[in-house]
Amino acid sequence: MSELEWWWLKRQQYNKGLLIGGIFTIEISIIINLLNNEVKVFEAGYYVLLCAVVAVLYLFYILAANIMFSLGWLCDMLFNRQETLNFRIVLFECIYWCSIVMPPSLVIYYRII
Repeated sequence: MSELEWWWLKRQQYNKGLLIGGIFTIEISIIINLLNNEVKVFEAGYYVLLCAVVAVLYLFYILAANIMFSLGWLCDMLFNRQETLNFRIVLFECIYWCSIVMPPSLVIYYRII
């Protein structure tokens, strides 16, 4: 299997992870806002707006993350001269987990400070 085919097969798993990470990021945003008591009374409109803003921003993040995913294929092609599967797996795992952990981490970082 060529490196392009391997990366193409992994893209679906990657995008599912991004979707789950996005849902988690929206939940974290709501929980942090509730804990910080930024809104004294539960206003449904505020939380709907918060979810919408986070979701739109996350869509832009998914686009950027998929570009980074494509760069993973490029790195594989340039640096994996022996075409070892282990290299691809490690590179994929690094890209995958960094892409999923970064958005909730940024939400937590900017809300706590």
